[in-house]
Amino acid sequence: MSPSLSGPPAAEPASERRGLARKTVLIPAIAVCPDGIEYRCVLRDMSTTGARIAIPGRNRLPPRFKLVTGSRTDGFPMRLAWQRGDLAGLILERDEADATKQSG
Repeated sequence: MSPSLSGPPAAEPASERRGLARKTVLIPAIAVCPDGIEYRCVLRDMSTTGARIAIPGRNRLPPRFKLVTGSRTDGFPMRLAWQRGDLAGLILERDEADATKQSG
């Protein structure tokens, strides 16, 4: 019996499941937690809706925090999507000001 050439479909790459392309970057950043604790990290890639950072795995991020970069010293409001090893996936949270601008 010959092997079938139409085996199970290959898994989609994560970038395809994400829906939006991410841009590869290498930007120093600081995760500022609500309790005031700050963790140095590196922004590795980003899109209009989220990002991936490199952060030592011993630093456990809370569900919500601000990501401060040189271009945005007041910080981007972020929600933790996942954290595994030294990487974390983040979702950009729209704050009330952004929501008001878009609806007005």
